[in-house]
Amino acid sequence: MDDVDAEAWRVFTSCRKRVVVTALPRVMVEWFAREHLGDGVVVGAELVITRHGRAMGLLMRQEDSVADRVQALFEAGHRPRVGLGRPSPTPSFLSLCKEQRHPPFTACSSLHSNQATPSPLVIFHDGRLVRRPTPATALLTLPWMPFGVPLA
Repeated sequence: MDDVDAEAWRVFTSCRKRVVVTALPRVMVEWFAREHLGDGVVVGAELVITRHGRAMGLLMRQEDSVADRVQALFEAGHRPRVGLGRPSPTPSFLSLCKEQRHPPFTACSSLHSNQATPSPLVIFHDGRLVRRPTPATALLTLPWMPFGVPLA
């Protein structure tokens, strides 16, 4: 729980429809967002796929803005209730939201959490999802180092 702001988590889980907006490619974030943040939609950059079905790491140019893509997820006339994010000098999806919340997050009595804590925490490392090491596993790696370096 040390990496997750408890108030931000409470606000995020209190909403019925959750949209995760990221500058990273959507396919890199989508699994993590669904698995660890709950059901939701991810709005992000799209990768260019070659005619052979391979992603080369290039990002597609988006015809519409992020705010337009977020607005398209909501019914006409409806806006997102709460937006969590950093303040930005450029226009962003936060301008669509009825309420904007920026870190550090403070308690708001109008929101009620329907989920207590996130699923088991993981960290990104080398493009993989791995469990956070415990002190015992960290100590076990030290005696392994003299054997692991020559084997590598």
